[in-house]
Amino acid sequence: MTIHARRAVVGVAFAAVLATAACTDPAAPPTTTTAVPPTATPTTTTSTTAADPQLAGAEAAVAKLWGLVDALGADPQRSLDELTTVARDQSLETWRELLTQRRRQGHRQIGSTTIVSSDAASTGGKLTVDTCIDVSKTNLVDKDGKSVVAANRSPRVRYAFVVERGTDGAFYVMKDEAVETC
Repeated sequence: MTIHARRAVVGVAFAAVLATAACTDPAAPPTTTTAVPPTATPTTTTSTTAADPQLAGAEAAVAKLWGLVDALGADPQRSLDELTTVARDQSLETWRELLTQRRRQGHRQIGSTTIVSSDAASTGGKLTVDTCIDVSKTNLVDKDGKSVVAANRSPRVRYAFVVERGTDGAFYVMKDEAVETC
C-alpha cells in the first residue's frame, strides 16, 4: 500500500472513530466518565454464533480488539505493540496509526465501547463479523478535557470485520471498516 493510500485509509478510519465518539455540548463541562480498565472487554449484548467455535472465536477477537482499543485510547503510556495480540494487516496498521495520531494531538479516550450485536459468518473460507457498536458512553478529549468529537456523530456504528485464525491458533482481526449506522 502506498503512503498516500495508507494516509487515506487512516484518515477515513480517524473520521469514523471521531464520528462515533460521544457527542457533547461544547459549552458543557467535560464528562466525568471513568476510563476503561486496561483488561476490560466491551459488553456484548447479543450473539448468534456462540455454538460454532470458529465463529465464536471470530466474535471474541472483535470484542478483544474493541477492549484493547478502548484501553490504549485511555492510557497513552501503554505500548501500541499490544495491538499485535489481536490484529494484523490493515486493521493493525489502521489502529496503530489512529492511536499514534491521537497521542500526538494529546487526545485521550474516556469511557468504553459497547458491542450491541455481533454476528459472525464463514463465507468462502473467510470469517466475517458484522458488529454494531455503541459509543454513547465514550468521549475523546483534548489535554484540557474538552471534547474533540463532532457534535453530529451517531451513537451507534456498524463495522464489518474479517478475522483469521493464526498458526498459533489465536484469532486475529485482519480488516475492519465502519460501514453505516445501526
